[in-house]
Formats: sequence, structure tokens, C-alpha cells
Amino acid sequence: MGSDPLTPNTPNGCNPFLDTDQDRLNDCEERLLGTEACVGDTDGDGVPDLVEVLSGTNPLVPEDLLDTDRDGYTNMDEVLAHTDPLSADSAFRVDRGYDYVVTPTDPDNGRACYNVRISNVGLVQTQSVPNPPFADTPAGNNDIYIYFQAGRENDPRGAGIGSLEVQSLRLLSPSQREPEGTLPLDTKDFLLGL
Repeated sequence: MGSDPLTPNTPNGCNPFLDTDQDRLNDCEERLLGTEACVGDTDGDGVPDLVEVLSGTNPLVPEDLLDTDRDGYTNMDEVLAHTDPLSADSAFRVDRGYDYVVTPTDPDNGRACYNVRISNVGLVQTQSVPNPPFADTPAGNNDIYIYFQAGRENDPRGAGIGSLEVQSLRLLSPSQREPEGTLPLDTKDFLLGL
């Protein structure tokens, strides 16, 4: 990339501590991936760049019409259900795919509002992480990324405003998790402006 690995802020603008678009990919990672450091969803398909990288899709190519594994579900549907867009996994999807229910609620200051319920979120057993920067991360910890993207009409350059929340849940045994039951989140829990 032409940057100095020993200098955090190089003259050519690659700063590993800067995340201009707040999509949780720093500007150096954005440069390496070829994504826009000022746009949270470079390809404008409604899936933030970070989510595409974690899901194995391409943040430079719109995924809303592609079906890479040809299983009848678009890559966008696969990312939403947390199934593998590169593997025909219909049986897995039926058993373990995330479910979403979106219900309109009363408008707030003229803005459309919705209640969203996400269920069937899978957790895995993990080991504890005793060293920095993740000191004291307990065994069984799972970080769940929840994001929402609101599109702009007639805007080919971007998907509008997004919100992200990272919620930690712990798998204590095959049948228990912490915290238990339904986990309510409010709009103030989300980082706005992806």
C-alpha cells in the first residue's frame, strides 16, 4: 500500500486509528480492500462493508441480485439469514437461519418507525481470551452484530443512513445463554451514521 508499517499516521493518509465512515473498518483496511473510507456501504447494496467482509461477500460488488452458490437465495438474503453465500446450504438455513419480523409502529416526528424482532440467533462455544486488547473476554462469548440500513430514494451512490450495535452474548452450555430470554434494544443503543 506504500505506507510505513512503523508509523501510525503516514503522509499518504493511511491511519490505522482513523475510521472516517465509522463502519468499523479503519481507513487502512478500507484502502487494502479497495473500499471507500468515506462511505459505509461502498457498493450501495444495503450491506455495510464490514458485514460484507465478515460474511465473505464482496464489498465492491452489489450482492442484492447475485446468488453465488445457486441455492435459490440471493447473497443479500444469505447475509441477512447468516447463512453461507458461497455454499448451497438450504437445510442449514431452514434449521439455523436468522428470522426477522418487521412491524410498523407510530411515526416519530414524521419519520417511519418499526419494531424489529430477530430470532434463531446461533451461538457457539468459544475459549476465553486473556490477553490485550480483549483482556478478560470470558469463555462462551459471542459478539452479535445488528445493523439497520435506511435507503435514500433515487440515490445511486449510497444506501442512506445506517445504525450498528454489537451485543455480546455468552453461551454457558448447549441450552443456556447470558443474558437469558429476550434482549430488548432501543435506538439509543445503536451507533448511528455508518
